[in-house]
Amino acid sequence: MIKFLSYFIQSIFIYFFFLIGRVLGLKLSRKIFANLFNFFGPIFRSKKIINKNLENVFKESKSINRQDTIKGMWKNYGKTFIEYIFLCAISGKKIDLQNLNYWSVDLQEAYFSPVEVNERHKKNKK
Repeated sequence: MIKFLSYFIQSIFIYFFFLIGRVLGLKLSRKIFANLFNFFGPIFRSKKIINKNLENVFKESKSINRQDTIKGMWKNYGKTFIEYIFLCAISGKKIDLQNLNYWSVDLQEAYFSPVEVNERHKKNKK
């Protein structure tokens, strides 16, 4: 029951953030969420794990700046997180909010054009 409640609360936050992203638009949302993830990310994720992963990836290279790499990683997570709601579920094409004409309520997915809508429906019928 506690696990269910925890997931429910997390999903409320995610939907709230997606709503904010939609209202603010892609360009501003990317900047805001990059900074939010950069600030809050290290609080929720172990620094030991991040440093261990960097050591595994950059074994031969001693010249990398770990702090810049970690900061860039968190900013990229924030940008990717918010870009997700602006991409077509099938083709991966960018969809501007003004051009969002195709949306699946059942699947909670955006589509770029009727072509992608038909492709999704074909996949669902199988």
